[in-house]
Amino acid sequence: MFFNGCKRIFAVQYKTSFPLQITNRAFVVIENPAPGNSNIEIYLTKSKDVPASGSVTNGSCEISPKLSILSEEALCTYISTRELYWQQKNIVRSVASSLLMSTQRIKHLISTYPALTVLAEEHFIQAAQDLIDPKTERFVRGRWQEVETRLRLISFYGVEVHRLRLAKWIWTQEFATLEERLKINTNPETKAFLCIQRKMFFNKLMFRYSTDGLTKTFEELYTTLHQYIGLSDSYELLHYLQRSPYLFVLPIRRIQDILSMLLDAGITKDEIRADLWILHHNLDVMKERIDQAHKINVSISKPWVLRCDDDRFGRYMQRRISDDEALQPHGSKIEFLAAKLSCTEADVKIMQTRFPLLLNINLKKLSSSIDYLLEQGYLSYQIQSFPRVLSLSLEQRTKKRIQEFQKVSNGLIKPRLHHLMSTDVNFQKVLNRLQRGTSRCPQKTTKEIILERASESSTSKPGFY
Repeated sequence: MFFNGCKRIFAVQYKTSFPLQITNRAFVVIENPAPGNSNIEIYLTKSKDVPASGSVTNGSCEISPKLSILSEEALCTYISTRELYWQQKNIVRSVASSLLMSTQRIKHLISTYPALTVLAEEHFIQAAQDLIDPKTERFVRGRWQEVETRLRLISFYGVEVHRLRLAKWIWTQEFATLEERLKINTNPETKAFLCIQRKMFFNKLMFRYSTDGLTKTFEELYTTLHQYIGLSDSYELLHYLQRSPYLFVLPIRRIQDILSMLLDAGITKDEIRADLWILHHNLDVMKERIDQAHKINVSISKPWVLRCDDDRFGRYMQRRISDDEALQPHGSKIEFLAAKLSCTEADVKIMQTRFPLLLNINLKKLSSSIDYLLEQGYLSYQIQSFPRVLSLSLEQRTKKRIQEFQKVSNGLIKPRLHHLMSTDVNFQKVLNRLQRGTSRCPQKTTKEIILERASESSTSKPGFY
């Protein structure tokens, strides 16, 4: 949904056998058919003319109606509303800053092709980067006009372009293909899904499903994913379908069984959303691995564990068993780190905010890295300030750099922890500066210079302790 400061916009779908269904959409669809007439009138209205969003709850999905075609007047109002939104949010200045261009140049482009404001800010920037002539560093005028024509066409068929999460297909897909697929009588989100498919997969879908079948499959898939992993809206589903179109052809019952099994195994919804490829994996293999893990009291937190090869799964199980043994008597990694660093659990959580992957590090590696750093004289608060140092290879990075530093300084100076994390080039620069400093007095060693300065300081300030 977008906001224009003066209007709140909804979609109202009327069905002869059901009451009005109101959802938070980008336009209002009101069907008031006369006898023998089922034409749909589409227009924008003020918020006082329709009930507030959420006032009607009947458990239905937030899916656009099938015949949501905008009139020319409604399309112009939609574009004008987006222009006003751009002005209120000062998006022109933000876009100009991102593209390293003047605001006047962007304003001129928007005034020439106002339908470009239908795009979200990040997609406008992406389109601008793709449509700039690399030789002249100027916009290709003909291409922008073509993009505007496509945006008007796509918006005309009810697709809310500003809600798309991937939009590059708009200016890369052939116009004739877009027009042909947008005319299919289904909801706007499914139309957008069909527009981005390769010809072979598109033909497969059209052979396998009727237009009503496409709509029903999309709605059932959204209902399932909304129920099991908390999908927020139908455009989020479109985002996942753009990345993983195979989801559309999977049986709904299979998806429900796999999601139910994953949630029962303790895998979070966020982890499942990040790895939907798991829905394509063998169900029996996943069940067998979950049973193996439960028998030895090992929890599975990532979907990839259930779909990786057998060798990797075996290594994962061995590592988890060794981690659980090393964790005793502590109940969690946070308690373990708090005890190891002599700090509170709140301090460990602050470390995790500084380095989110902290708790993903192997427990044995954490323990050995902390022990070595403490032996070298580093303090607990220093390690807490730079937790990423615990993820470095102890032999190949941490020990090696500390030894190089001590060699150059004759064992008197140890590197700071951020030196251990720096790139090879930057670390070499630090070593070179240190080497130049120790080579200024070749007749004396660094140790002799430091001892001499210490004695001078003590004799010049008698009674100083």
